[in-house]
Amino acid sequence: MDTRLALAVGLVVGLIVGAAGGAAAGAALVPTQSVSSPTFSTSTGTGCVSNPATGGWVGQAPSGETRTVALNLTFTHDVTDVNVRANLTESSPGHYRFTVEVAPGDGVKGQPSADCTPQTTFDALVSLPGDFRTVTVVLDGAVVTQVEHPEDSFATFRTLSGNYSVAVDEDGASRLDSS
Repeated sequence: MDTRLALAVGLVVGLIVGAAGGAAAGAALVPTQSVSSPTFSTSTGTGCVSNPATGGWVGQAPSGETRTVALNLTFTHDVTDVNVRANLTESSPGHYRFTVEVAPGDGVKGQPSADCTPQTTFDALVSLPGDFRTVTVVLDGAVVTQVEHPEDSFATFRTLSGNYSVAVDEDGASRLDSS
């Protein structure tokens, strides 16, 4: 009987210590900081198309204390290999500028074939403070759209129409032709 009692006590003590240790480890794994606004994330995809369709869409939705702006830009370019970079700045209190720049890549992909029009789809999620006033989206120096803070709390989306074509020079300069 003493062996059984010792085994039972050991099991109970093990469960208590294990549960306390697991709870402490779980508490240590819970993040204590959250991502602060403003911030953004992007993704790009480049390929060849024979009938390019350019344009995109922009939308915004409340997200707790912040406002999320979603953006899709699809544009063509004259080289197959490009790097797309983005930057978010606050030009004045409550007014943001989301700048997208296109630069030549390392040239590994070579020149496009005759039936290929290089096209890139750029997607971004921008988290802004809930009281932002505007965010202006700029692609290679040209304003594509401006999003204003809505007077209500509803999500809104709209299309961006335009022939967005970026000319990329070998020296790294690029310019948007949105005719």
